[in-house]
Amino acid sequence: MSSNGPCDWPQKCTYEEARAHFVATLLGFGIEQQEARCEADLALQHVTKLAAHELLLNAKTRLPDADSQALAAILEKRRKRVPLQYVLGETYFCGLKFAVGPGVLIPRGDTETLVLAASEFIKGRDISTSLLEVGAGSGAIVVTLLKLFPQLVATAFEISPQAAHFCRVNAICHGVAERLTLIEDDYLEGLAKLAPSNRFDLFLSNPPYIPIDVAAGLAPEVIGHEPRLALVAGVDGLGFYRNFAKLLPGLEATAHAALMVEFGDGQGESLTDLFGESGWCDLHILSDLGGRPRVLTSSGCR
Repeated sequence: MSSNGPCDWPQKCTYEEARAHFVATLLGFGIEQQEARCEADLALQHVTKLAAHELLLNAKTRLPDADSQALAAILEKRRKRVPLQYVLGETYFCGLKFAVGPGVLIPRGDTETLVLAASEFIKGRDISTSLLEVGAGSGAIVVTLLKLFPQLVATAFEISPQAAHFCRVNAICHGVAERLTLIEDDYLEGLAKLAPSNRFDLFLSNPPYIPIDVAAGLAPEVIGHEPRLALVAGVDGLGFYRNFAKLLPGLEATAHAALMVEFGDGQGESLTDLFGESGWCDLHILSDLGGRPRVLTSSGCR
């Protein structure tokens, strides 16, 4: 095979050869092997519009020139360490497709733990549930839950106009926009403005929790492209949680709500102490699929 064009894309290659070249090029950029293979599969499926099994069945078939050019263009953007999800304009979360792009945090698999915990809470109730989320981002959490539970209604805060745009788009695409009230405001000010008639059963958040000194060591795709506002939170990363622990019990809208929040590596014990000292009850730590402590839950503050 001869090479020409961005990232020396091989000419007249088969689907199998295209995948191998995509993986090898990503490895050369410093991407880990498992991630490189996953990205190659996602890129090929996105460009060719073929499912995974169809790509396997057509492994020895020559890739159309237009698809080769598209894959070469994707690799060129990945060479600049632009996240693949931004390049494709989409990602998957809890089995659902979400639109993403610059200005919005890319949903992670770790956050599915938060969705699972919330799902168990909602399933355990015989009546409709009202949910409040701080930091909706792409809408991955709230839209997924609204999609799963037709009896659920939700309000979400998102201060970033870019992220709020993606949240609205995803809510519309998944048919749940009518049950979602999205508020573009700082949550500290916005919570105080909620009408007394609002009574939430569950509070959720995946807030920024990465300490400043840790942020410097993040992958180029993350620290160089994803919104710092959605990632980094001060010296110890616990600022949002301190606000939640103190503020929520004093507001009529959230005084009786259960709480579930995602947190970062090594923060579980500090959060348990923080919320416990503020009077929150039934504190539990849930682990993600990798076995790492990831979500703090509480039945509320009494």
